[in-house]
Amino acid sequence: MKKNSTFEFDSFGPWILLINEDHAVPPLFQPLEKKLTGSLMAFKIPRDIERREANPAMNLYDAVMGILEDKILIFKRVLRDGRDGVQEIEIPLSEISGLRNNTYLLSGILTIYTAGKSIEIPYNTVSDEIIQEALGLIRKLMPPMADNSSPFLSLAALPYSRKTMELEFINICNRVQKEDPQMQLISYQPSIEYKVPRQFRSSLLMRLGLKEKVQSSYVIFHDKRELSIVQRTFFPDGPNTDAYAHLQCYLPLASLSAKYCEEKKMPLPRLILETDMMNEEFYFDPGNEGIRNILESIPAS
Repeated sequence: MKKNSTFEFDSFGPWILLINEDHAVPPLFQPLEKKLTGSLMAFKIPRDIERREANPAMNLYDAVMGILEDKILIFKRVLRDGRDGVQEIEIPLSEISGLRNNTYLLSGILTIYTAGKSIEIPYNTVSDEIIQEALGLIRKLMPPMADNSSPFLSLAALPYSRKTMELEFINICNRVQKEDPQMQLISYQPSIEYKVPRQFRSSLLMRLGLKEKVQSSYVIFHDKRELSIVQRTFFPDGPNTDAYAHLQCYLPLASLSAKYCEEKKMPLPRLILETDMMNEEFYFDPGNEGIRNILESIPAS
């Protein structure tokens, strides 16, 4: 017998849908719908299931997210006593201490950090355009630092060309600065490879002169609000995945600290960037002047 069809079921798939006249708040979350009034953007995130496993009687969406002028509302589907319930999360924009977006092929995880917790929102990257729009809106609404308080005002923008940067990162820089002309490139770190230390090499590896990649390429931008990092990253299956995996980090300058770290076992120093609940670490070439400038400009943690 053919299952009864509903508009929500007919439109269900791996994609995120904007909540508007065409796509309503899912039934599970409708008791909270009034709280979304005044949202500048609201969308619903589907369950991670195959369409053939879905049916019109199911709650088909895992979360609803609304972005208002002063806060973010997230309604999550949770199991309570074997039944679907709703967890309500409210995040004042003034309390956000960082944003992180990991993507690997069709898997994405948006993480919002505050002083007391981190909230993860898994999604399918077929909807990356909506996530990017949401990230841009949240960052735009977050309060900027005072005009003269950014630690990077004295740093000159880093020039780039095909001679000094990979094509993929030239395209990233062009896109970032087209979307937000205030964003200024201050550092670029190409991928770093080094020879496996002698004590860890077999005689065969020594003959091969084997090298191991320890850091994928990344770029760092800043404006009056934040430090922004875009990186190819090893996620989650190992170093050969960095052509398909990317990381975006946004760290508000108001709560940002940095430190320099060296390890005896590793011949490369690390840049460690921290805000409340957020810690990002990047290896860098000791001669990278842009990262040296960052370390000199940001208070040490």
